[in-house]
Amino acid sequence: MFGMLDYRAYKLLWLICLPHQIAMWIASWGLVVLAIMISAPLHFSVPIRIVIAIAIFEGAGIVLSITRVILFWFIKKGFFWLVDVVPSKAESVAEAKEMVVGGPMTWLGKKFLTDIGNWTEDDTEQFASLMNWRARLFFHSTERVRKRLERFWQMYEDTDKQPGDLTEIERKKWSPTLTIRGSRKRSSTRIHSTR
Repeated sequence: MFGMLDYRAYKLLWLICLPHQIAMWIASWGLVVLAIMISAPLHFSVPIRIVIAIAIFEGAGIVLSITRVILFWFIKKGFFWLVDVVPSKAESVAEAKEMVVGGPMTWLGKKFLTDIGNWTEDDTEQFASLMNWRARLFFHSTERVRKRLERFWQMYEDTDKQPGDLTEIERKKWSPTLTIRGSRKRSSTRIHSTR
């Protein structure tokens, strides 16, 4: 056994899981071919063969999902048996293990909820890059994330409350309806500066 910082352990676990993820991706596409190959030679009408192919695809997909979860569970157990995670961005070992499994989204989410005062432009860019490519391309998620962060920074400036301290109703109140007032200059300067 050896110790490793949480963010480095995340990268190692990601590398260990990469062949597993590639194999599961190939298998999921293989399910389409398998479903077509099984249903094509059947002596039914085309709509019935399509329904059979969809049923085979969905059933095999469920089995593949269960297999994926079981394999990841074994990989994760073996990984944490071999590697002692040392908290770097986390506050405890349990939290560090969550960060190893969840990756940057976990620690950036925690920083957003509990330490928005130290949020930087690099954090914004990294957080926005974690959105899926369709959201970035078609729905401009990067700009939406940036605006939302500016609103919560303004809220932090005005009330000295972290986003994690708010109730869901308060969070919704600040997020969609907030108008950026005079403190916008200070908040955007603070968020966009790199420490």
